Amino acid sequence: MHSAYLASLHLLPGMRHAHLATLMKYVSGDAEQLWKTLPQAIRTLGVQELDKEQVYAVHRKLQVLRVYRYLQEHKIVLLYGALLPTAIREARMPPFVVYCRGDVDLLQGDLLSIVGARRMTAYGQMVIESLVPHVVASGYATVSGLAYGVDAHVHEQTVLSGGKTVAVLGTGVDRCYPAVHHRLVERIIDHGGLLLSDYPLYTKPRPWHFTQRNRLIAAVSSATVVVEAGEKSGSLYTAEEALELGRSVYAIPGSVFSPMSIGCNWLLSLPEERRVNVLQKPSDLVELGMSKETDWKDEPMSGTMHPLLRFVHEQARSTTNIADAAQIPMGECLTALTKLEVQGLVRRVSGGWIKNILRRT
Repeated sequence: MHSAYLASLHLLPGMRHAHLATLMKYVSGDAEQLWKTLPQAIRTLGVQELDKEQVYAVHRKLQVLRVYRYLQEHKIVLLYGALLPTAIREARMPPFVVYCRGDVDLLQGDLLSIVGARRMTAYGQMVIESLVPHVVASGYATVSGLAYGVDAHVHEQTVLSGGKTVAVLGTGVDRCYPAVHHRLVERIIDHGGLLLSDYPLYTKPRPWHFTQRNRLIAAVSSATVVVEAGEKSGSLYTAEEALELGRSVYAIPGSVFSPMSIGCNWLLSLPEERRVNVLQKPSDLVELGMSKETDWKDEPMSGTMHPLLRFVHEQARSTTNIADAAQIPMGECLTALTKLEVQGLVRRVSGGWIKNILRRT
């Protein structure tokens, strides 16, 4: 029940991690005692930032037993205070509590964050499909943010490579955003991965949540790789957080003509004191114990993956668009897409075709 009391406290209006840390210290870490003596604790400590009337109103109505059952039903584990992994406690604005679904032991292992643009290009897709198997083979789990594009593809390819992956969320750990990734979430957990969030239960997505969660992506990882990034990409925040923590940062160089390479190329231009390493081949990740002989693969990691899949994304693209990108005749493209649909690798939707990355293997 201790976790249920702590989760309930975090659900109170305006209750931030700093407030939890202060209040829990007052009761020597006893969440149940704090719950039962909350008004007295707030008055004694003079926590000015909380709207006391709102807090007390919700405190009177909130049923801790219902929260306990919810945690049990969704298999949510809370790590808090001194029980938090050291890496998380090193984060900027360290959380007092994080919520986990899946294998929490991954947080004590070797982790590499791989992040990038939501508008992933075929180039970014090819890099991920070549890089991730090497990372998994080196014994590392991957970390990303479950967003469209690079993040989702990193999680997917990790699972397909037989590895484990950590998804750091900008919502409550019981929410899936974007909703289309709900089956990907299931696969992450089913394959021994982890969902992680420092937001209270039931928290919906807000734009600023994703910038804040990036500090945790950087903190839990030994190093960060930025695959693609636009000029204002959130991935640049993750890189900045990693640099501030003294973690290694790598960037994939890209074409000067690609908007999705502006951020990576900018990172690589930073001065020596804020050095970002260029990742030209997987063996550049020497700190991961990557073999010096490892190099990029010229084809997607799975032998069952058709080259045309490089041009089918998570957002619908028309047959004409795909054929033009792949530089093949329309008829040949349509035939290939139809075969891929039969194999469950793509889906026909309104507006064209999308890659069926959530299919079960």
